[in-house]
Amino acid sequence: MSYTVSMPTVPLVPTPGRVVSATVVNDATAQPSTTVTGSAAGTQLTTADNTGWTPTEIIQLPGGTAGALDWYQIRTCGVPIGTDNTTRVDIRPNKALTVAVSAVATQPYYRVKSATMPTKVSLLNTATGTSYEWQRGMNQNSAVVTTSAGARTVPSDTGIVCLPTSINFHPGMLAANQTMLVTITY
Repeated sequence: MSYTVSMPTVPLVPTPGRVVSATVVNDATAQPSTTVTGSAAGTQLTTADNTGWTPTEIIQLPGGTAGALDWYQIRTCGVPIGTDNTTRVDIRPNKALTVAVSAVATQPYYRVKSATMPTKVSLLNTATGTSYEWQRGMNQNSAVVTTSAGARTVPSDTGIVCLPTSINFHPGMLAANQTMLVTITY
């Protein structure tokens, strides 16, 4: 997996209303994907292989209420003492799985580092013409999606997750060999 993010440097505390443009370009290699298993109320996941994953990345699992898809932030990969263990991933303890997860394929979200939480994020997939828009106040992992034909939807599980240090895009938004134009308003 390889994707590049091109954007200007943003100060630690950007001026409110500042607009920053970025480009996310994906190569032909897909994001690393693995099979994940976890128990209800658990924060430790067993993976087939977590190679290529890093702490703070976002993944999606059907571990939410009644098995609904939900996003989770990776806290550590491997055993915390530093021993290399490619079959363990820990997620943030403040958001444990509400139901057991059994052999589910997942992959990390695309991530753009951010100086602070944005008020608005707009994306345009240049290959498909599909646009995505998230604004502060919307649920995390959602976005207003507008297809090139003009149809609009608001999916609740394949969108944008904005955190104080990063903006994360669902892996389904950007396929191999595609470019996404990103506009971030602080």
